[in-house]
Amino acid sequence: MFEIIDNCVQHLRIGYFLFLLILPFIVGLSYITAKLNLRFYKIYQILIGIIYYFLLLEGNVKPFLLFISLILINIILMYILKYSKHKNIYFFGLKADKFFFPVAIVLNLTPLLFMKDYIPLLKIEPNYFIQIIGLSYFVLNSISMFIDYYEDKFKEFSILDIFVYSIYFPKIFAGPLVRFKDFIDELNGNYKNKTFSSLNFGLFLISFGIIKKWLADYTFQYTSNLLNNPSGYSGEQLFIAIYLYTLYIFLDFSGYTDLARGTSLLMGINLPENFKSPYLSKNLREFWRRWHITLYEWIRDYVYIKLLGGNRKGKIRTYINILIAFTLSGMWHGNYFNYIIWGFFHGIGVIISRYYKGRSLSEIFIWWFTTFNIVALLWIIFAINDLNKIFLFFQNILMDFNLKGLVAFYISRYDLIIVMIVGYTIAFLDNKVKDILQLLDDEKIYITFNILFYTFALILLNNKVAVSPFLYENF
Repeated sequence: MFEIIDNCVQHLRIGYFLFLLILPFIVGLSYITAKLNLRFYKIYQILIGIIYYFLLLEGNVKPFLLFISLILINIILMYILKYSKHKNIYFFGLKADKFFFPVAIVLNLTPLLFMKDYIPLLKIEPNYFIQIIGLSYFVLNSISMFIDYYEDKFKEFSILDIFVYSIYFPKIFAGPLVRFKDFIDELNGNYKNKTFSSLNFGLFLISFGIIKKWLADYTFQYTSNLLNNPSGYSGEQLFIAIYLYTLYIFLDFSGYTDLARGTSLLMGINLPENFKSPYLSKNLREFWRRWHITLYEWIRDYVYIKLLGGNRKGKIRTYINILIAFTLSGMWHGNYFNYIIWGFFHGIGVIISRYYKGRSLSEIFIWWFTTFNIVALLWIIFAINDLNKIFLFFQNILMDFNLKGLVAFYISRYDLIIVMIVGYTIAFLDNKVKDILQLLDDEKIYITFNILFYTFALILLNNKVAVSPFLYENF
């Protein structure tokens, strides 16, 4: 059995060929169970999630059981909270729900701190939390679920609801993050509130995601070498790498999100959009309203507003809160100084963005151009964990940049230039294309286009030049 898992697991990632072969079967059963009985539909989603997740862990039993245990602990804690809300029971001078609520938050944060190595385990113990794919997103979803329930944003839930919410396979890698009530409303409504056009849009998103991922993998084969060893390359090569990596991280993450949302739509559940052409942003404040939208909204609602107080205590405190929130968002990515620096400077940029006034076309262009390049430079800091390598990267650009070498690169690597042109066209028009297709009324044209687009995506998928893991799966 484990040999079969080893052979198949890499192809079962969302967007790979074998997954697309079994997807019609998975979707068909999803639709049938939804029509038969809502309880069957939820049980089916749990079973698919469990099987899929076990395969992703390559049959590694210990982290799998640990992940299932985390889900069961959350179910128990949710029912304790539900029971204690209506009982006059006290622990250490606190009403039971006020006692168990922070306990639930701490218990969910602890595995994440172990995984990120902020709380190092004893060296003799293996850190199985590291092997739990999607642990960060599981923890953030769980915390939002406890907070929203504690604040009475929803009242009813079931064991099946929490289990599906925790292990729903399209979003298990890297989101998008979705609030418990919104997800359960979609789960309970499933196919009843979906039109044929919305399901057809799901097929388009899968195809679009495949194409983005193919382009991302193409750029990855070039950028990964330069980021790992910047001292071995010329300034102009490193200069090109800035914009290739900026393109790569968008195509990789938004491609994953399109695949997740498209697959989920076919399963009857609409997940929220995570990207809205972020590289068109005219300031960093706008950028974060377009990039990884669900994470930004999570940090805004639960960290910046609830934990830190938002903008209610004056301008200086508001700026401090913004810096803390973005620095914490950097720390969420891992226990490296580069993530803290990346988050801190994004916080500085968001503060400066509050003074944005784009009145004329020239001002708008200058703000956009500046924002895009700041984002690109900060992506290099994000990408390289070693601070010495970051210094070498930018030092080599400044000290060893040759314009003739840049021209030679354009001539010798025209394939990468073509990929950049196509990729950035997609990055800039991404949101507009989706809006147009969602408003398309002619079903015959829509179906024909989708079939052709899907076929093209499959041809690309069968001709990969490189394979890279989904980047945000590591966080």
